[in-house]
Amino acid sequence: MAPVRRQPTRRRDPRETRRRIVEAAVGLFEANGYPRTTMADIAGVAGVAIQTVYFSFHTKAELLMECVLAVGADDPAAPHHRDRPWMREAMSATDPCRQIALLVDNGTDIFARISPLMDLVGAALATDASVRAVWRAKGDARRDGLRDLLEVVARSGVLRPEVGVDRGADIVFGLLGPEMLNLLTVECSWPIERYKAWLNETLCQQLLLPGTCPHAGTARDEASSPPGALRSAIPRSGGS
Repeated sequence: MAPVRRQPTRRRDPRETRRRIVEAAVGLFEANGYPRTTMADIAGVAGVAIQTVYFSFHTKAELLMECVLAVGADDPAAPHHRDRPWMREAMSATDPCRQIALLVDNGTDIFARISPLMDLVGAALATDASVRAVWRAKGDARRDGLRDLLEVVARSGVLRPEVGVDRGADIVFGLLGPEMLNLLTVECSWPIERYKAWLNETLCQQLLLPGTCPHAGTARDEASSPPGALRSAIPRSGGS
């Protein structure tokens, strides 16, 4: 069923306007595909002027990436990932095991939500150079964020010296992402909690000195691990 077009209104909260545009774009991209969806279509469904869509997102490629981020955050109005509570906790924690576990648990949840859009993104990447440029820029920003977190981990003195911050960020960037998640949970039929536990253990082994995180991977062989199994393995810091 075609998305319902809304009548334009005036003096709308800018955040509400962005939310409606993103929701309209997600519905149209999924229904019609990226190439066939126009900014005018999105404006019509969102009930805003087409100039508002361009003012808010500039290009269709940028709007597609914002749709991916909004779906990953499970809320079009969510703050930037660096401002979310779990990331603030990870950046302020002093236990590197907890920092990695928080990143794995929450990062995997984000990519699991994004996963249904990856075929759409792949098709857009194959046909639109501007999408490829925006996707690359988002990837660079994600790697920079991971490097910032690895800088914090390095202060604990347990980051492997032969790995270092830059290589460590590359390792996390390669393993914690939609491609690896799809490979193991879809192609190999791993339960999501097994994937999280494996990834947690693997990152601890790759990034940290031996023996730093004895709890890592506790649930790695439990195919029927209950939801939140990794969360229960995250060591709690005082007062958190």
